[in-house]
Amino acid sequence: MALTSILTIGVNATAIGNNTIVAANPAQQIFLCGMVLIVTFATNGGTLTFNNQEGSFGPFIMPASGTLALDDVNSLSSPYAEFPANTGMVINVSTGAASVQLSGFIRYALG
Repeated sequence: MALTSILTIGVNATAIGNNTIVAANPAQQIFLCGMVLIVTFATNGGTLTFNNQEGSFGPFIMPASGTLALDDVNSLSSPYAEFPANTGMVINVSTGAASVQLSGFIRYALG
């Protein structure tokens, strides 16, 4: 399936645990094409994991304050991760800290 256009969504989450970024679509897969995420944990670092029904992308081990960036230069022909139809794009934030701020944007395609 050829992906033809990239969508961009802002990320602003403060919940530890699962954060739905793109809602599930019963008819289309979600393809992760790029992102810039800035994370700040109250104390310790933590991990970011993209979860779906078939597995995960990550974990990405983050310091107390850090950035995760994936370029979208070849993303339509080679996405970083695929999420099956009827599965949302969910970022799980895991940490021992009392709070977290996750900000940035994600670029994705539907197909």
